[in-house]
Amino acid sequence: VVGRVEVQKGDILIDQGSESEHFYIVKRGKLSLSTVIEIEEENICPVEEGTKWEVVNTKKKCIYKIRDLLPGEIFGHDELIEHF
Repeated sequence: VVGRVEVQKGDILIDQGSESEHFYIVKRGKLSLSTVIEIEEENICPVEEGTKWEVVNTKKKCIYKIRDLLPGEIFGHDELIEHF
């Protein structure tokens, strides 16, 4: 079955970790492939005017752009092939 999907800036076609059941061809515009990366940091910070120190763990989530797809380029086909 062939269909058409129109997307707006910021729309998510395939959520990270989900399997795609579709094959996409970029017809016009630009499509960005991105992933979310979680970064964990451990820092030592002073807590009592420099006389006592404490370990502070923080987590950050960053969006990492893999690449842009331009008209004529495809994606989603890898997941479809794996299902056969």
